[in-house]
Amino acid sequence: MAEAGLRERKKRATRVALGQAAWRLVMEHGYDKVRVEDIAAAADVSVRTFSNYFASKDQALLSIGEDRGQRIVAALNARPPDEDLWEALATATASQYTGGGEVPRDHSAFAAYPASLAAAQRRLHVAIEAALATAIAQRTGTDAERDLYPRLVAAVTVSATQTAFDYWRQADGQRGDDAPAGEPFAAFLHRVLRQVAAGLPQPTGNR
Repeated sequence: MAEAGLRERKKRATRVALGQAAWRLVMEHGYDKVRVEDIAAAADVSVRTFSNYFASKDQALLSIGEDRGQRIVAALNARPPDEDLWEALATATASQYTGGGEVPRDHSAFAAYPASLAAAQRRLHVAIEAALATAIAQRTGTDAERDLYPRLVAAVTVSATQTAFDYWRQADGQRGDDAPAGEPFAAFLHRVLRQVAAGLPQPTGNR
């Protein structure tokens, strides 16, 4: 039993290493310049080993989002049950972009994918929204199948996260941007989700 558990942990670690290598290389060099062979080499495994885990470069890339979505749900479930929902969501979501999940801003400009991968990413977001809605329903005493609220909050959280990332990676801190230069994405995302929770008050004044 212990050996089986060790094998599963090793397999899990290899899968994570491949996904992280794919993401890092694409961020550093751009999608079109990264091959499966490059990903395998960066993870210190053979191409055959890569094929045991993923059928394509796209699958390896999407695994990062899949794993992060699972961690967000787990982190939300672990928050104190009496904590404000949006504060719990902001903390649970933003915390997945710290440490090993932190995105370097100077590399993030390369995070542009072909339409085929964007479509697959949207399907992944739908799956994450469904899992997140279930967790939100449990915290709010609602039903993820029947009630709009948990599904709407989940969809807004996922969409806001993607929109925040797209803005953050393009902001240069030189135009009065809401994402100052040097601010990590996790901190920016936490602020964004708090703004959403506040009802997105209308900005005052012109820039």
